[in-house]
Amino acid sequence: MLCAVLLAAGVGGCAGFDLDQFVAALEAENANSGAVSARTDSTAELEPVVESPRGRVFAETIPVRPDESRVVEAIPSDPGFEPAALSVADTLHAWVVGDNGAVARTSDGGASWQRVQVPGLTGRLSAVSFYDRRHGVIADSGSTVAVTADGGESWSVETLQRQTRIPEDSFWYAFTDDGLPAQSGFHSAHAHGPRAFLVGGAFGEVFLYFNGGWEERTIITGQTVYGIASASEGTILAATGIGLADNFGIERSSFLNPEWASIVNFTGPPAEGVRLSENGRLIAQGSAIMGDAYGDSTFSAASRMQVEGMPDALSRSWGPGDIRDDVAWVFLNPPRFGSADDENTLALMYSDNGGDTWVIYGSSIETGLTKAAMFEPGNALGIAMIPGTWNRQLLRLRW
Repeated sequence: MLCAVLLAAGVGGCAGFDLDQFVAALEAENANSGAVSARTDSTAELEPVVESPRGRVFAETIPVRPDESRVVEAIPSDPGFEPAALSVADTLHAWVVGDNGAVARTSDGGASWQRVQVPGLTGRLSAVSFYDRRHGVIADSGSTVAVTADGGESWSVETLQRQTRIPEDSFWYAFTDDGLPAQSGFHSAHAHGPRAFLVGGAFGEVFLYFNGGWEERTIITGQTVYGIASASEGTILAATGIGLADNFGIERSSFLNPEWASIVNFTGPPAEGVRLSENGRLIAQGSAIMGDAYGDSTFSAASRMQVEGMPDALSRSWGPGDIRDDVAWVFLNPPRFGSADDENTLALMYSDNGGDTWVIYGSSIETGLTKAAMFEPGNALGIAMIPGTWNRQLLRLRW
């Protein structure tokens, strides 16, 4: 019934799977997973916020307060290989992947690591995402994905076959044999739920895993999907860019509608990722983009964030981060003081009210942080480039 109604309304997405079953399972998943509802609380010290059916709206001015009482400290953590991507499942459990099919997990917050063998994964593993300690997905830099439902004791491994051709107006058209389906190269993964995953990669490639199978949801673009996220109400966001140039975009789709619409597209720092809160707020990594209402409204962080002595450059380019209804955080290079002498030093912006106000902490860590995920406030994992080299190391971050 629902499939027929959607088709009559001009909304696609019914071909290839049972949409009624899809929606019923999605609703059951949301109910069982304890999805967080939109925040309705407010504090007298904060500027008034507006509640809307599409989530909480950011104020026109977002205060940022420097705090010298705490600094970010780093402790090296050795999973036994050079890390490429990571995912934190809860306050103690996390996963790290790397070259030559290397996979490791921790159950003590990164103090120790256990290697995990995933049959069929032998190349460079470029993306990992776990919904909880049992359910997760790993994608390699080619076309292979692996899904587990028992914490890595067993895996379902599959090679995905792309069908969508590269469009003629794409930058990459001439490099793909006149638009033939390009070779896969995954760069991002997102666990939407215990049985629903997304992976994205080269030439706009996106695949959705649901009901035990993979469905192609590729964006018709020549750009690469460097980050992908979703909310339980069904919105899907993808951060896209061209790796050879400064280019940033955010595309939006949904579980019910496979079509993509561009909501952000400009020349700027390269796309690195996007994170989406259950109440509809979003932050992007690379270019400092924030947004409300699941992307209906987006804006530059530099246009609203205000802190005495903070250079505009700090809020124009963001490193790894995340946003939830109650917590938001972003790791930054360069730091808040922005001098040439310490331009590679780590800094952290943190919010305990979903991004309404922020505190910024500094550090003495010279690092180029490329990936990060938080166990809990004050405790995170990060992957950093070792200064002066192309090598990567895993760090436990404390503040």
